[in-house]
Amino acid sequence: MLRSKGIFLGAMATLVFVALALRFFSPVRYVELEVKDVRIKAEIVATSEAKRKGLSGRSGLAEGEGMLFVFSQAGAQGFWMGGMNFPIDIIWMKDGQVIDIASNVPPPGLGQDEKTLPIYYPRLPSDRVLEVQAGLANKIGLKLGDRVDGL
Repeated sequence: MLRSKGIFLGAMATLVFVALALRFFSPVRYVELEVKDVRIKAEIVATSEAKRKGLSGRSGLAEGEGMLFVFSQAGAQGFWMGGMNFPIDIIWMKDGQVIDIASNVPPPGLGQDEKTLPIYYPRLPSDRVLEVQAGLANKIGLKLGDRVDGL
């Protein structure tokens, strides 16, 4: 009885240690952004693989959450909705300022060939792109030239 209790406690301690290690040493990083007095906890994606995957395969974004794509230099950062399951707003930025917005971008239609999906580009070169819940840009009155703090 005492031996099995010790094994159980040892296993529990190991699980707690692993959970804490994953939380603190996870490659997933977040940043707290503020846009028009609205706080957004954004997952930072900076690697090529993470950028390719983006929000694909996820079921949605909670209110106040987003995904921030970071690019080493400004360019025509194109986005498509391959593998997406929900609509989003795409907000392109340069030097912390909104330079373009694509609102309520829909996911692919049922059975739609991904080769036919449009690619959304900004009007100007961008160095950051924020994906948020569809409708947020309109809800908060986001417009070109607005600042995004916390970048």
